[in-house]
Amino acid sequence: MLGTRRSTCGVCTGAADWFGTGITAKLRDYSVHSVSVGEDAQGEARVEIEHNGRIQRGQAVSTDIIEASALAFLQVINRALLREQIRMNPQTESVIMS
Repeated sequence: MLGTRRSTCGVCTGAADWFGTGITAKLRDYSVHSVSVGEDAQGEARVEIEHNGRIQRGQAVSTDIIEASALAFLQVINRALLREQIRMNPQTESVIMS
């Protein structure tokens, strides 16, 4: 109903393998809220995970809250994957472990 505030709270008690990516992370926070009103209102999804002792966050906006949620999850997974990659320094061509 319009004007009614609803909230849901969940607890993640263990690590999860995020969509078969090999990333094992703990979900710390997930929220969805509206950022506009009307027929074409947009919703923002925010995701926060803990991966290897570091907090990673992702967020996305869409008129479809399922799409916004999926995009936010993809963003946080990509950030965690980037942290795990071995990067080459083009100046020295030496390997830098992050």
